Amino acid sequence: MMRGVLRGAGIALVVALGMVPASAQTPRAPTAAERAVELEMLRLTNLERAKEGLPELKADERLAEAARSHSLRMAAQHLLAHRLADEPELKVRVDEAGVSFDSVAENVSVTNAADPSTSAHTGLMGSPGHRANILGSASNAMGVGVIRVGDTYWITEDFAHSFPRMTAATLERSLGELVTAMRFRRGLRELKLIRLANEARACRDDATPAVIGANLPGARNAIVFTTWTLETLPRPVLEAAGQRELEALAIHACPLDAGQFKIVAVFF
Repeated sequence: MMRGVLRGAGIALVVALGMVPASAQTPRAPTAAERAVELEMLRLTNLERAKEGLPELKADERLAEAARSHSLRMAAQHLLAHRLADEPELKVRVDEAGVSFDSVAENVSVTNAADPSTSAHTGLMGSPGHRANILGSASNAMGVGVIRVGDTYWITEDFAHSFPRMTAATLERSLGELVTAMRFRRGLRELKLIRLANEARACRDDATPAVIGANLPGARNAIVFTTWTLETLPRPVLEAAGQRELEALAIHACPLDAGQFKIVAVFF
């Protein structure tokens, strides 16, 4: 065994490091000891959030799987880091786990203390960046991944603001319904929903609102924005949709990476 100091994102923990057995490098379900630490880290996080009047984070097994995979890599490489060699960046790892999100953050820690949960959590809370992730108001979900090698626990906490994965059709329908509801509240006539001409052109990277509007006769306003989900109308859409003289609306959602969409809305 050798004794070393591992540093990561402003935190330094002294641990005893040994060789990682091949079995520890193979994806597997958590052991009872690892699962206990995962659950306790989640509990401690939500206790901290409760003290600050913040909502509880729900446990997300998909985030936990992404976190375990990262902890496994850290243990195999004897390295405390947020991104390891040949590993995608965090948002790609979380997307590949099947999570739809618009914000994501990560804490990493390593400890060989007798009480690994308390040791790791105390260290993270003492680091401003990690504390900010634990108390992040944008997050609503958390997954903890723990890998134990001997007496050493490699720990990853993944945080996200997650929501149900959307489809292009669902986003198009949601935007139409939000516009219809807003115009009804204002006493304005309902717009006829029509298909956008040349949808493929609208999805091109160089398809700006000006370019889209110029190629559509009768278009009064074209709005382009990106989103993962849609609960309220973006301000530009809200302002454009409030015009009394409008007659029709064309909406098209273009899929992008990581569950994001480019939304094109054209008012006629």
